[in-house]
Amino acid sequence: MVQPIPSAMVWLGFTVQTAMGEPASFAVLVRDDISLVLVQTAKPAVAGFACTYWNVDGVEALHKRCVTAGATITNELTRQPWGNYDFVVSDPDGHQLAMGEAPEAH
Repeated sequence: MVQPIPSAMVWLGFTVQTAMGEPASFAVLVRDDISLVLVQTAKPAVAGFACTYWNVDGVEALHKRCVTAGATITNELTRQPWGNYDFVVSDPDGHQLAMGEAPEAH
């Protein structure tokens, strides 16, 4: 069963601003100046497995937050050949979420 509000969002510090349905099939999650809208649908517009990449400031602190929260880290902090410093976390539904800093952030 797909989680209505992915626990990965909680690991990343998002809070629920709005949720509709029981269980929630629509939610607006917020963190700092980021808003993320999630909608559950029987026929997704994208493939069942999607990977996102988020540019963040403070990737090491975010990685630590995810580890402390019990997130499944599928790729540890890595300095990529092109300079990005990033990691990948998997939510309970298997979605891969990559987060990293661009070279100028270091």
